[in-house]
Amino acid sequence: MSASTGATPTPVHITEIVLGIDPGTAITGYGVVGRTADDAFVLLACGVIRTAAETPMAQRLLELHTDLRALIAEFKPDVMAVEKLFFGRNVTTAITVGQARGRFYWPRRWRGWRSPNTRRPRSSRR
Repeated sequence: MSASTGATPTPVHITEIVLGIDPGTAITGYGVVGRTADDAFVLLACGVIRTAAETPMAQRLLELHTDLRALIAEFKPDVMAVEKLFFGRNVTTAITVGQARGRFYWPRRWRGWRSPNTRRPRSSRR
């Protein structure tokens, strides 16, 4: 059962859709925002993609690939931004997350999207 306030939402004209990715092999975060004609941003969706630690890496990367394709099919973004990695000393983690991050780069070239500069974690969330 859904509640209704009786109000009709004001339609917003979206001029550009941006898909942002915070890569990881266990948990990948994503956000989808729409840019409006007056240069404001509207949150369209956000969430995580989870893969099981006991699953072989090749299967985990395939799951990330499949879920990314589903996001692209659903939202049809114009631009995709992938967060830069930041690691202290754990080289093994950096390598595996780097593999996942690479999985998110292919659509930018495959679809001919312009590539905004990759962002460090704090600058992506402004």
